[in-house]
Amino acid sequence: MLNPLSMRIGRFLLLPCLSVFSFACDGQGVGGETNSDEINTEDNSSLNTMSDNQPTIIPDPNKIDFLFVIDNSSSMAEEQQKLVDSFKQISSLLYTGMNPIDYRIAFTNTSVENMSANCMPDKASNGTLIYAPADSSRPVAINNVSLNGEELDAPQEIFANTADCDPNRNPLITAETINQLPIEELPEAPQDQLGCEDPTSDLCVKIRRKLALDKEFRCHANLGVNGCAIEKGLESMRMALSCGGPNAELFGDCCVNGKYNPQCDIEAIDQSPKFLRPDATLFVVILSDEDDCSTPADNPAMSSRMICQPNWNQDQNNDLIPDIYEEKCELDAEQCYQQECGEFDLQAGAELCHQKRCDVERYQDLGCQHAEEQSLVPVEEYRDFLVGLKSQPDQQLVVSTIVGFRQYLTDELGELVLDSNGEPTELVYRSGTTSVNCDFNSYNNIYTSECCPNGICQVNSVKRSCQYTQPRQFDCNGADQEHIACQSYCDDQVMSCELTISAEVSATPGSRYLRLADLLGSSAVACETGSEPSTNSAGEIESQDSCLSICNDDYAAPLINKLNQQLQ
Repeated sequence: MLNPLSMRIGRFLLLPCLSVFSFACDGQGVGGETNSDEINTEDNSSLNTMSDNQPTIIPDPNKIDFLFVIDNSSSMAEEQQKLVDSFKQISSLLYTGMNPIDYRIAFTNTSVENMSANCMPDKASNGTLIYAPADSSRPVAINNVSLNGEELDAPQEIFANTADCDPNRNPLITAETINQLPIEELPEAPQDQLGCEDPTSDLCVKIRRKLALDKEFRCHANLGVNGCAIEKGLESMRMALSCGGPNAELFGDCCVNGKYNPQCDIEAIDQSPKFLRPDATLFVVILSDEDDCSTPADNPAMSSRMICQPNWNQDQNNDLIPDIYEEKCELDAEQCYQQECGEFDLQAGAELCHQKRCDVERYQDLGCQHAEEQSLVPVEEYRDFLVGLKSQPDQQLVVSTIVGFRQYLTDELGELVLDSNGEPTELVYRSGTTSVNCDFNSYNNIYTSECCPNGICQVNSVKRSCQYTQPRQFDCNGADQEHIACQSYCDDQVMSCELTISAEVSATPGSRYLRLADLLGSSAVACETGSEPSTNSAGEIESQDSCLSICNDDYAAPLINKLNQQLQ
């Protein structure tokens, strides 16, 4: 299911900020992207200030905690495999430096339990760190197969590369576990690898341990495609890293009264954290081909909106103002209530405000962002949460977003439409009466200036960041030699016989993820504004160097560049 690109993510239609919010100011002052090299905390300049009696955490550049938040909806088989292939380059970096890297690698998916989104508990991880390799006997994708340009009758089923994955493994991959594997349990030494003339040499053993890590990553990252269709990657990330979430015991005694202490002194506590170590870099990687749809209803206890928090509907004194405003608001309770719910009819009671501010009523082609911004968790909440996990976030926090790049409106000549400031106008979607010339059936014409006056599109589907088909390559000399692409359909008398298997590459703009990257400045690895790769007439990506995007084939280079910076 495809979610939309809504209005430019900086333009939340939210209410004024209340000082009662200790971290998130619920969207006040949000306006476009930041180009700062520092984390943009806007009005939250006091985040993570250290008191005089707290120990100073000295970051260890050789300690890295990776969290991969992977979309496991029905369209993600190819992308999961691309991540696995890209990691083979990243793992080389972890084993080639002068100093050993103490890595911890964890995984969760984008599925969060939500009745409105039709995401049931049996599919939702709710941020739990998981080891759940896809069933290798069930197809995860179906690709088109053509012979000399003509489609064959039967499409080709694609299966996850997990047949050799152990049924039960620890959700965490650790350097300690990989480095303590007995030599006889390591993958065989590559015969053509320089340095492996002796498979037991120190150099070759290091290479074999790198291969063991690659296998573990492949088995962990191939989550399959049976997850929920409405992706909530940002909330899943927060649940995964929260002391009130399902992984709290992994954080040891650094959780104090349900809150993570970034100044946690591991020498002075009884139970050291197994993940989210206070002196390590937290490296979050989000992979999704659709935008985030996290709402306060997914995790009410952590919402900055009082109308969405637990017990929001209690009114013991019958004054028509929920008691939670009297308990938590630093201002006048009625004033707080008015500021959160005033855009809705207060005479209708708190029920309507809760309904509009805490969840998305329904999901359709344009998904949750179609005129539903008031129901989504402000991205600033996630920025503030992440910053609060590290004593020195500028040095210890990296967020990488492998999502669809920003999509700008182009006119009939392919020119960017500029706003009054001469900046590209990002597509915005709003309900309304469309032009008679903007029928969805004429797909190629509905994103013109006529159909999107002043950048506001009144159509019933979101424009995608990328949508094209590409040949799927196979190594016929390797493990895939029995694959259909490696079989001959020609007899000896035929001069040519070309078999092609093609896969669709498609993604919607990941606006909310990119907004988070914008807020984190140089602590993010993403597709910066203005660096989106161009596409040719076939919709294929022309340039991949300056933009980390799910539309590209290779995700490794930008991640390796950032890792190199962190390890210096």
